[in-house]
Amino acid sequence: MPPARMAVVLLIGLAAFFPRARAGDIRLAVLAGNNRGGDERPTLSYAASDARRLGEVLARLGGFPPGDVVVLEDRSRREFLAAVSDANRRLQAEGGSGKSLLLVYFSGHSDGERLFLGDEALSLGELRGLLNASPATVVVAILDACNSGAWIRAKGGSPRPPFLQLDDFSRTRGRIVLTSAAQGELAQESDDIGGSFFTHFLLSGLLGDADEDGNHRVSLHELYAYVYQQTVHRTVDTLAGTQHPSFSYELSGEGSLVLSELDSGKSGLALAAAETGTFLVFDRRRSRVVAEIHKEPGERRLVPLPAGEYLLKKRLAAGLLQARVSVEEGRFREVDASAMEFAPFEDPAVKGWDLLLSEKKSPLVIFAAGGVMAFGVAPAGGAWWLPLAGARLAFHGWPARRWGIEAEVLAGGAPQSLPLLERRANFTLIGAAASGGIFREFSLGPLSARAGASGGLLYLERRFGSAGYGGSDRTLGADLAAQAGGQIRLGRFLLGLRISAGVYLFPFADHMVVPFTFGGVEAGWGILD
Repeated sequence: MPPARMAVVLLIGLAAFFPRARAGDIRLAVLAGNNRGGDERPTLSYAASDARRLGEVLARLGGFPPGDVVVLEDRSRREFLAAVSDANRRLQAEGGSGKSLLLVYFSGHSDGERLFLGDEALSLGELRGLLNASPATVVVAILDACNSGAWIRAKGGSPRPPFLQLDDFSRTRGRIVLTSAAQGELAQESDDIGGSFFTHFLLSGLLGDADEDGNHRVSLHELYAYVYQQTVHRTVDTLAGTQHPSFSYELSGEGSLVLSELDSGKSGLALAAAETGTFLVFDRRRSRVVAEIHKEPGERRLVPLPAGEYLLKKRLAAGLLQARVSVEEGRFREVDASAMEFAPFEDPAVKGWDLLLSEKKSPLVIFAAGGVMAFGVAPAGGAWWLPLAGARLAFHGWPARRWGIEAEVLAGGAPQSLPLLERRANFTLIGAAASGGIFREFSLGPLSARAGASGGLLYLERRFGSAGYGGSDRTLGADLAAQAGGQIRLGRFLLGLRISAGVYLFPFADHMVVPFTFGGVEAGWGILD
């Protein structure tokens, strides 16, 4: 079952999203994400990062001063309530004649009655009371949570169709609740997109994919309609079942609430009017999905993004188009799908968006490596094993995509002993190995497996120190081996395990053939983009 996750997103203060602030208007946001919900519940992967990502979008496109967006990651119940109470006090003190907005986002575990912040619980009733007492002009509660639809039913409300439009926030007052799942449903997160389905589409919508009328402004009406459609579509085939976002409101006044203003972004990507299809944008530096865009022909689409390095993917029937793009501050980079590289669906694992997440950020990686070599036959009498450490250099993407070549140098030594008739002769075994190889990679998200072959040389020297056995002797062998391993990628950093098995031929030792195995660990760093 996909990880059941809950993110209670309480968006208090619709105007908090309204991008053009009037004098005296206040927009405040409290965003909390808790991956832990007690020892008896599985730890979530993306609750905290979903809160952080929402804060970044609000500050760039929603008209929130960055200093007024408070992000709490894996914090306590007391700290969460204190942050909301502090925001209410500030709204009371500074509200004046202007309009006030408060956005509170909680992402974590819930059972429909309580929110779980680590080992503590907060009842929805207590939080609802705190929000209802808020002096904010408009309160919006968005719950991306398991059983989050219970919030609406407990209030006596009912899900509403997405028809609300509020063009002028200055004439609007009230409360709005948007939930990610109906009562009894599980809210889900996905490794494929690096977040919850609901928040993924919430963010993609705010970044422009929900701009149905093409006016470069995303209204609440457009956002809910988009999030509902995409969340239902993406979760209909999951083991946890379809997830149905819900919407309820109690408002007075009129107008359309604009949640993000795309033209306020100073940089990003621009999709030409002729472009069409589904695009996914991946932040290469942070190793995460930042937007999913469903483009129809006819309108130029802006995707506001901060300056940085991105990987752009376009899904086709037989594979993906992909391109690395650089976004400069103050400029929108035009997207030309005809110049993107085609990547076929070679592996079953990449028939979704997995190919995106397995993209190697750095083709050249240097590793610190170490392990133990064990011999099936002692090539130097009495020596059955040898610890080794050194460095490995791996180049990905040659001679073909998903292939790579490598070179490695290892050295080490260990005290050994040689059994004789009357006693044992002690000696130090010193070894140095140099090898080169070729490998094939199989990736799934940040995890990858590899298999390949290698060949090289092994130098062995015995240095005797026992009385009557002075000096040393040495030999040289050549090997051919099969190898396998696995890695996890964390940005540019990689951690891995590997094993190899093969045979050494020692031509200067009566052509002795020695089977061997090697097992080790490695840590690497990408050194080229």
